[in-house]
Order: sequence, then structure tokens, then C-alpha cells
Amino acid sequence: MEGEAARERLFDVLFSRFEALEECRPALRRLAGAVLRDPILALELNRIVTGSMAWMLSAAGIDHTGPGGLVRTQGLAMVWGQVMRVWLDDEEPGHARTMAELDKRLRQAERSIIRLERLRGLIPGLRSRRQDRKTDAPADAGA
Repeated sequence: MEGEAARERLFDVLFSRFEALEECRPALRRLAGAVLRDPILALELNRIVTGSMAWMLSAAGIDHTGPGGLVRTQGLAMVWGQVMRVWLDDEEPGHARTMAELDKRLRQAERSIIRLERLRGLIPGLRSRRQDRKTDAPADAGA
């Protein structure tokens, strides 16, 4: 997967996760219904899912540390929840609907991250450490 784009690597990791959860689908359906009625359960599951999504990002070779990592991890948890709703009802053997939803949501998330990165570059004080190091380093530091 090293030669693939980050979104493709993440797609592979997440879809593999759905395949691994296949036997748990009935229990996950019941849990999804319970979450709608219990906000404390929803908060606790968000904590668990964001931890899991940090592992998914790591498996895909995507940084999940620092403030940007927190945004990516929570964003991916939201993507996961949206795709899971489709997966819970997708009984087709190839899971075409789930794959299409996952691809769509990852593309949307990718566009959002690009917009956030552009915004961060426009607002003083929100530059990344990398930009700060480039700015603060002497001109011949790379030589």
C-alpha cells in the first residue's frame, strides 16, 4: 500500500475493518439504535471510536498526533459513523453501496482537510512548526 495515495490506503484499511466486523453486524445494529436514545453511550462510543480511528490512520501511514491529528481522528470517526449506517443495511456480497459511501465520504474529508490547511496558511499564528522552522532557519542551514 506504500505507493498508494493516503486516501486509498485509508480506504483499504477501513474497508478491511468493515469486513472483519461482518459477524458482529447484528450486535452493531442494536448498538446503533441504543446510541440514538442514550447520549452518554454516544459520548463513550465516540471516545472508543476515535481511539480506533487513530489506529486506522496509523495503519494507513497518516499522522494522528498533535492538534491536526485530533482533527483528523475526530473527522474520521464522523466518516466511520456515516459509512457504518450504510454498511449496517448493505447485505450485498460485494458491499458496493458501502464502498461507494466510503469513497464519497473520504473524498469529502480530503477536500475539507485541504481547505483547513489553506486556511491555516492564511491566518497569522496558525502556521505549522515546519513553516516556522523554515522561516527561522538561517539561509545556509540546509547546506
